Amino acid sequence: MVGSYPADLGRVHGGVQAAFSCLARALARRDDIDLHVLTFNRPRSASQQSGTQGETFGDCITFHWLPPLPRFERLRGHRGYQAVLNEQLDRLRPDVVHAQEASADAFVALHSG
Repeated sequence: MVGSYPADLGRVHGGVQAAFSCLARALARRDDIDLHVLTFNRPRSASQQSGTQGETFGDCITFHWLPPLPRFERLRGHRGYQAVLNEQLDRLRPDVVHAQEASADAFVALHSG
């Protein structure tokens, strides 16, 4: 899953983050899904502060903290975001990529191949 996962589940900002976190936690309960979340939102809780690339927390979700993008990424056609996402997906080799928001996340997911 790709998108804006809330950095702190106690402070969810908007419907997209609420839907994303609920869907991810529900999917994580299934034994037949190996769920990975790729997000720019680094965790703020003390238990997750030391989280590193590919670390699993709580509900069996593996989080991949994407690096900050350069300024004006939208004007550059999301090329930096696309490169970062493609690199992660090449490593993970998922069966399905789901973007939780109809914006840059959906754009790069659709163009990830």
